[in-house]
Amino acid sequence: MTTPNDIEILIHCHCRPEVHPRIDAPAVQETMKRFIVDGIIEQYKTEKYFITTEKGDAWLKLILQVPYPKQAWVDSNNKIIE
Repeated sequence: MTTPNDIEILIHCHCRPEVHPRIDAPAVQETMKRFIVDGIIEQYKTEKYFITTEKGDAWLKLILQVPYPKQAWVDSNNKIIE
């Protein structure tokens, strides 16, 4: 399951190839290790600099295609009330 922390790290690596501000936090380290193994990010220049791979770029692009949620009222049959 993807967490908000995962998304934040993905965006950071995509937008800023520099040391993550919470690089020493266990949750950040765990996610970054998983992303490296899964091919989402890769090392860039130094051991603490990471960028997204083509796979990471594609995943972020898919995430950004999700539309904003819309509020709607539904009846007891889960049909939207116009």
